[in-house]
Amino acid sequence: MPNHPNTDENESASLDAEDWEIALKPYFGYPDAALDLARNLMTIRECLKTTPPDLPTAVAALNEAADSLFPLTSFHEGAHDLYRTYIEGRATRAHEALMQSLGVKF
Repeated sequence: MPNHPNTDENESASLDAEDWEIALKPYFGYPDAALDLARNLMTIRECLKTTPPDLPTAVAALNEAADSLFPLTSFHEGAHDLYRTYIEGRATRAHEALMQSLGVKF
């Protein structure tokens, strides 16, 4: 898998066994959660196996999963930190420029 899959246009994004091991490591010791994830993945697979494939449903499910993961990421914490910096009156011009580039109206 590319080191920077969002910016490296010369390599195609793919998932190999190591990628899955890393992504699924937090499920070790949580068999119910692992089973729920596996069932959700199979639901998406079934959308893709229909004729014609139900791409809108599969894409919507993947988008929902990505959105559900957002609060668990460091992006979430970073956004919260920027929010607190602004409302506490500690924002610099650089913070404000970042907020503007993100489309935040203040």
